[in-house]
Amino acid sequence: FSAGCESGLVCVSLVGCHKWCLLMLIIQRIFDEAIVPDYSLEITVMQSAIDFGKNFLNSFFNKKDVDAVSTFLADDIIWITPNEIRHLRSVRSIHEFLREAIQEDPKVYNVDIASIRSAPGLETTTIAVFDVNLIPKHEESSINIRCTLAFHREGVGFEIVYVGMSRKYLRTDVEQ
Repeated sequence: FSAGCESGLVCVSLVGCHKWCLLMLIIQRIFDEAIVPDYSLEITVMQSAIDFGKNFLNSFFNKKDVDAVSTFLADDIIWITPNEIRHLRSVRSIHEFLREAIQEDPKVYNVDIASIRSAPGLETTTIAVFDVNLIPKHEESSINIRCTLAFHREGVGFEIVYVGMSRKYLRTDVEQ
């Protein structure tokens, strides 16, 4: 921890996983309290990250293809579910995790994005929160989740370095 950065802000200097966990907790707190600054100047970068995130969600929930899903992910990611926090540090561990997740819920869902909130993070990072309706192919009721993704800009593309999945919840009229 260090204070007195050039910007006049208090800076946190942690390593690896701890830095990302702290960043994600701060970002989730900002979104939970609906304090979303105006980042309209970042619209071109944000749009690309948002499209990347939409494609990831469709691959994960609709295609259920481990190889396709893993192409969106960095080789070292943090994946948080309501039941556990995983730091996946290799392509092999990411593939194993994805296979387990798909086996646990093999249903194919149509992905309906209800809302998106996004903000740039660090220099090469963008955070986006997707409120998602997962609609089963042969059932009428949808499953609602909130998914927070952190994207790292890599050259001209992105890779996901953090995935946070909420518990399933019922949408209310107030949220819409």
